[in-house]
Amino acid sequence: MPRNKKYVYICSPKRKVFPCGMYWRDAGVVDRAALEMRCTGNCTGGSNPSLSAEKRMCHQILWHTLFFYVVTDFSADMELTTAHIQFIKEHAADDLARLLLSAAKYPGMDIPFLVDQIAARRQIREKLPSWYENGQLIFPAKIAAEQCSSEQTAAYKQELIGESWTVCDLTGGLGIDSYFLSLKAKHLTYIERFPAYCEAAKHNFSVLGANNITVVNADTAQAVDTLPEVDAFYIDPARRGESNKRVFALQDCEPDLPGLLPELLKRSPRLIAKLSPMADIQMTLELLPGTTSVHVLSVRNECKELLFVTEREADGREPSIRCINFGPDGMQSFSFTLEEERNAVLFPVSQVGAYLYEPNTSV
Repeated sequence: MPRNKKYVYICSPKRKVFPCGMYWRDAGVVDRAALEMRCTGNCTGGSNPSLSAEKRMCHQILWHTLFFYVVTDFSADMELTTAHIQFIKEHAADDLARLLLSAAKYPGMDIPFLVDQIAARRQIREKLPSWYENGQLIFPAKIAAEQCSSEQTAAYKQELIGESWTVCDLTGGLGIDSYFLSLKAKHLTYIERFPAYCEAAKHNFSVLGANNITVVNADTAQAVDTLPEVDAFYIDPARRGESNKRVFALQDCEPDLPGLLPELLKRSPRLIAKLSPMADIQMTLELLPGTTSVHVLSVRNECKELLFVTEREADGREPSIRCINFGPDGMQSFSFTLEEERNAVLFPVSQVGAYLYEPNTSV
């Protein structure tokens, strides 16, 4: 995988600050968010011209230890060589900080890149076993692997679309949901604002034989007027704001789904939104009028995500709530409406028994 430059910024551990990151002694960068902003092409200048955005390049922070960050460029020609794949397998269980510091022992190997691949693969080993087993797949950043859907939840989303549908994923990311939706959809458009993610997605979709996916490098919020007309939009708003801080309000996520919803429903009759499991369902229903169903997805009794299906021609009835838990013995499902919940009759017991039954976390 050819890359053009590497920048190493030495940090003083005494000046380490959380949660924003570290201070850099040079380059005029005061925290990790500022460096990421420059490295992802969101600025065109600054105190260090070497960090200015370049056309068709996306600088990625690949790995950090207590003392330094390594920044590298991704070019459009992305591939893993046989030597890379073998290296990743042989060092899958290594201490990655030590491996990074011993880069001189492996001449000709792009150790920061390979370390990042190993770290990302550790994140997906349990939740994406089929991708983990495929040694040719590339991961543009560890955080993408941390935040992506699991195979069970990604495959479940196929139930929400039709076989002849065209679908547009407005926040492509690592491409897990795009890939699984494409297995059922007639055609899928993957949209992602970061060029490195787009290049990785093109490579991975080709490796996986997903030939019905078109990759588009664009910011959905800025390109809303040019989005294709499709049968369904899919969106997973980023839940981190400035300085990489986690946000909880739907309006604070990127892109702003409540603000974009009217325009999106002009171009598609329905929208599927993946939201945080911490989201308040009642409050979110007020922000997303036209929601016809809500799906609460858990894996091994841990709630992972909420899916809100919103339709242009919704009839105004209260949405159904479907609770799903993927366990070792298969899928558990329980459905109800908010009206049924309000009108549910309590049945008090005459005496305390031997145990208390607690339903799965989706319920």
